[in-house]
Parts: sequence; C-alpha cells; structure tokens
Amino acid sequence: MFIPSLSPWYLASLAMYVVTVLSVNYWVYSDATARGSSFPSFWSISSIFFWLPALYYLIRYRHLHERQRPPTRGNLIAQTFAISSLSATVVATFFAPPDQFTRTLFVPACFAVTLSVTYVLVYRRQYERILEIA
Repeated sequence: MFIPSLSPWYLASLAMYVVTVLSVNYWVYSDATARGSSFPSFWSISSIFFWLPALYYLIRYRHLHERQRPPTRGNLIAQTFAISSLSATVVATFFAPPDQFTRTLFVPACFAVTLSVTYVLVYRRQYERILEIA
C-alpha cells in the first residue's frame, strides 16, 4: 500500500482550510440565531456552499435584524478566525507567486499576520472606535 508523504506545510494548509470552514459555519449559525432567524442552519450551510445567499446574509440580512443577544466569547473567536482565514486566502491569491507550492507556504504565514490584526479589530472591538472616528 502506497501512502504519499505529506509535508508539514500541506498539513498546515489543510488544517487552515478546516478551521476556515468550521469557523465560518459556526459564526454564521450563531450570528443568525442571535438575530432571531428562523433558519440559522440555512444561512450556515449556504455560507459554505453557495456564495449568493451568503453575500445576501452578510450585506442585507445582518443590517435589517438587530442582535437580540450580545456576542458570546465563542462567537467572537469564530468571527476572528473566519475573517482572518478568509482575508489570508484573498491576500495570498493576489500577492503570492503563481506557483502552487509557494502559495502553500505563503497562506499560513499570511494567516498569522491577519490573525493578529483581526484579533485587535474584532475581539478587542477596536473596529467600533475606527467607525466612530470616520
């Protein structure tokens, strides 16, 4: 039986993909539940598989419905991981070299940088101060 050798960078990228999917899924589900949605599972699943309903939820639905409960610690952690992993993927898409092996090395490093920035903005709620200044 042949088992291919897996590099640590490949495993790190695979783990980051799993963290992205789970954190986005949990964050959207808990956010939809806190906003009183009748179908939080629909929003959660659509955020992973279908981009149009996910964009509708993020752009329109969230602004039409106020939160009925404050965000929990788990919700803030999931939001932090979701935003940082998605932004690391987007940054790597535009700024990494076109080589797939180099991009595999670039994404986890970019995730570490975006995680620290997102932690300050989301988890410490510094983005509210930015909105007050602007």
